[in-house]
Amino acid sequence: MAIARWFGARLIAAAAMVSSALLLAVFGASALANPAGASCVALPALPDAIAQARFVFVGTVQSTTDADRTADVAVEEIWKGPSLPKRVEVRGSPVSDPGAQTSVDRRFEAGRRYLFVPLDERRGSAFQDNACTSTTEYTPAVAQYAPDKPSAHPRAASP
Repeated sequence: MAIARWFGARLIAAAAMVSSALLLAVFGASALANPAGASCVALPALPDAIAQARFVFVGTVQSTTDADRTADVAVEEIWKGPSLPKRVEVRGSPVSDPGAQTSVDRRFEAGRRYLFVPLDERRGSAFQDNACTSTTEYTPAVAQYAPDKPSAHPRAASP
């Protein structure tokens, strides 16, 4: 009888350890997962994304807030879309609580120049963007897709 209790106690302890290890593996892996890979479908080629987008513009991030997910952007060229003010806000997350995260959060870096291909929806005057859009750092390879005559300066518009 003592042997049965000893084996029973060991079996329960082993089951608890296995359960804990499984929980840690599942939740730990989800916390470390690549945000873009977690929830995004394959992005279209950049020329296709530009052709399909409502808004496309080039700008330099002046500053960021909300854990680098919200950018104050100086607009330099408008490739596609309506008039824009000289400065716009681009939000790279559907949430704005610094403690919250989503699998599609995009983070911006102050001083970097980007080609913005945000979502078609806007929240007030802010553009919505995330890791599932074709927004990308502006490089010579990206510049080749510029329209023949992009607007060199933002068109006059109220914020």
